[in-house]
Amino acid sequence: MNFASLPFVLGFLPLVLLAFHALRGPQAGERRLALLILASAVFYGASGWNNIAVLAGSMAVNFAAGRALVAIPRDCKRQRKTVMWLAVLANLALLLGFKLAILFVEDGRGFSASQDILLPLALSFITFQQIGFVVSCYNGSIRSFTLARYLFFVLFFPQLVLGPIVRFEDIDRQVNEGALARVSPADVATGLAVFALALAKKVLVADHIGAVADRIFATAEQAPIGMANAWMGLAAFQMHLFFDFTAYAEMAIGLAMMVGMKVPLNFDRPFFSRDRAEFWRRWHISFAAFIRGHVFLPLVRRWRWPVWAAMATTGILSGLWHGLGPTFVLWGLIQTAILLWLHLRAQRLRHSGCRPLPAPVAIALTFLTSCLIGGLFRAPTLAAAGHVYWGAFGLHGWDAMPDLFGERTIVQIALAAALVWLGPDFLQLFRGRWRYTELRGRAQPVPVHWCERLIGFRPSPAWGVVTALALLASLAALAMDPAAQRFIYVQF
Repeated sequence: MNFASLPFVLGFLPLVLLAFHALRGPQAGERRLALLILASAVFYGASGWNNIAVLAGSMAVNFAAGRALVAIPRDCKRQRKTVMWLAVLANLALLLGFKLAILFVEDGRGFSASQDILLPLALSFITFQQIGFVVSCYNGSIRSFTLARYLFFVLFFPQLVLGPIVRFEDIDRQVNEGALARVSPADVATGLAVFALALAKKVLVADHIGAVADRIFATAEQAPIGMANAWMGLAAFQMHLFFDFTAYAEMAIGLAMMVGMKVPLNFDRPFFSRDRAEFWRRWHISFAAFIRGHVFLPLVRRWRWPVWAAMATTGILSGLWHGLGPTFVLWGLIQTAILLWLHLRAQRLRHSGCRPLPAPVAIALTFLTSCLIGGLFRAPTLAAAGHVYWGAFGLHGWDAMPDLFGERTIVQIALAAALVWLGPDFLQLFRGRWRYTELRGRAQPVPVHWCERLIGFRPSPAWGVVTALALLASLAALAMDPAAQRFIYVQF
């Protein structure tokens, strides 16, 4: 079930919220927990029985492994390590098997703009989440758990499909502290406002820009394109990816708040990054935290790998996680090369005392780099990527295909850019009021936007009107096009 769809917004969500808040009394927390598990199972079940079978099998293996690791004494190190590695390898084998199957079915193609998804829904995110669960059971961070808590951790519908990747310890601690039993009206109001604005971001901004990117890259798969079309396609895709993925992450936070829970912050103003290394610390934070904690740090601290080798490994794996097609493999290699160069450059700058680039220049260059790398990520084939890059560098003329976009598209991209670099981010708009967990050790400082005092969120009639208008505009757009556009990262 898609968050950005009429059945979810007008059917599933209000029914779940009404039932959730109707459950009161001494056992409200446990009863609400049971309701959310059932509702989440229905939410996932709407995707099809095949998906349910895969998820159930994965959960059974990981639940059994977790119970075994909790029961085996700490001094039985070899036995514990065997169970842990068998569970991790089973998770990876399941994910790799489906990735290979998709590679053969798609005949080596990479990014897919089709609404049909071949990978079982949420498998990549659930796999990483459950690997983290097994490792936490192994290292003692999780000492006991019940079936209900485990099911809630995996199935909790706000983060089930596209993350953010959550940790069992964070979810279980909130339930133990009674988060489900003491949801305040302010939490519900804030969560609803966050969800409404994020839905509008997806439906009114991301989907329109995404249609432009899809059209240009589909054309590039068939024929060369000119410079104007190539650069419009690169910029449109980068904006589409940002608005689409951040919208889901913010919807997840808003939905979780409405039932008293917190999920991790997944984006922190990534287009203000001054290089690609900083970009990855701000983009898809839960994925970066998982890779750092479960791959990079063990390689450096336990296996004594050089930092550059561990960085190369994590960079390549991040490419393969998205897919095994040649475009994703090459994208991972190029990204890795850039990160290694930035690591070497940072070391040299520390020793030489040279000043870094001015912030506006560094931010612009980072965005330009992201656009260029993103072309390889978005292109379905290497040939299509070649057409885009040859066009971008002027080798196919200025405007070989004049009908791919018009003045309206230019205005849409300009408005999107203004929202990103001139408008307040959700972190600024909802400063101190929306609740999430921080996976980077400590919260990073967010500069104060000049209009925060004027339009910053507060539970008020004015914001009630803004929330209602955002919902109505999104619902109107969905009613005109009932076939809800999927989120980009569902395919991964």
